[in-house]
Amino acid sequence: MVHNSMPRSSGALPVVALLAAALLGAAGCSPMPELGEATAEDAYALGVEAAESGDYTAAIETFERITRDVPSHETADDALVGLADAHRAVSDYASAEAAYRKLLSDYPDSPLVPEVRHKLGMTLFDFGVAAAGRGDYTLAIEIFKRVTLEMPLHETADDALVELADAHRAISAYVFAEEAYRELLSDYPHSPLVPEAEYKLGMVFFDQVPRASLDQSMAEQAISQFEYFIAAFPSSGFVDEAAERILELRTRLAAKRYDSAMLYLSLRQSKAARIYLESVIVEYPDTVWARAALLDKARSFAAEGARALAEGEYQRVMELYPETEEARTAAAEKAALSG
Repeated sequence: MVHNSMPRSSGALPVVALLAAALLGAAGCSPMPELGEATAEDAYALGVEAAESGDYTAAIETFERITRDVPSHETADDALVGLADAHRAVSDYASAEAAYRKLLSDYPDSPLVPEVRHKLGMTLFDFGVAAAGRGDYTLAIEIFKRVTLEMPLHETADDALVELADAHRAISAYVFAEEAYRELLSDYPHSPLVPEAEYKLGMVFFDQVPRASLDQSMAEQAISQFEYFIAAFPSSGFVDEAAERILELRTRLAAKRYDSAMLYLSLRQSKAARIYLESVIVEYPDTVWARAALLDKARSFAAEGARALAEGEYQRVMELYPETEEARTAAAEKAALSG
């Protein structure tokens, strides 16, 4: 390892200038011969200078020469880190990962190992995020797993678990998504990502509720998870979304129950129909179907000539849902009964 302040002799500048011309591909220069021990440190300084100026291509070429030609030189481990850092700077995460791992395997006693382990974790996390960002969820899953399995104490480990779960969810691998969210909740209970994971766990269930034929058990599981999330984390930024999901699912469950009532009415089984209608009214009063169910219940009594019962149900519509179209319809139909 080389420290930040590297010794220089007064005659080093000509050597550096020659190295720069050769290493960075000056016009007319023949291919650079292998570096020697005497020139490795100057070459390293050139690589650092190139990286600091943003010329990562030159930095990569220079650091690669050092690691290839003089792997036993005192700058070799620094050069590997510089090489990995340069690859990471241009978002070549695979090459950066390879270089960091090479340092860990070839220089296990280097004082740079702790720094490299940290940088490897950051690189893998960025690698996974980039893969997910372009829709390559298979690669993202593979990369995030490396973080969670190899370095569970890294600062990105909890983030990686959420990203891993998100990637599984994106390809409808709901069993694995649920497993990853639950792992975050159990292994990192103090993570600031816990509220997000609780909300997204609800979304795993929500996503599995089919649109055509409603799976009541999965819908109720999703509702239960969202309700727990809202109660546990009322200040979370996901609370409004969770409430919207709950209402959407409850509305769909109510619609299914209402459809069953309409089927019984079409079969002239009014008593059975009213049982379903009342269950919609009582269990889903926050949905639009509750208003429709109460109005239809009143109409079913009216159709049977049960005037007092019909008037009572019409009155419920008007009192429970004032200022609605159903209330206005109920008032008109109640008046017609009296007339």
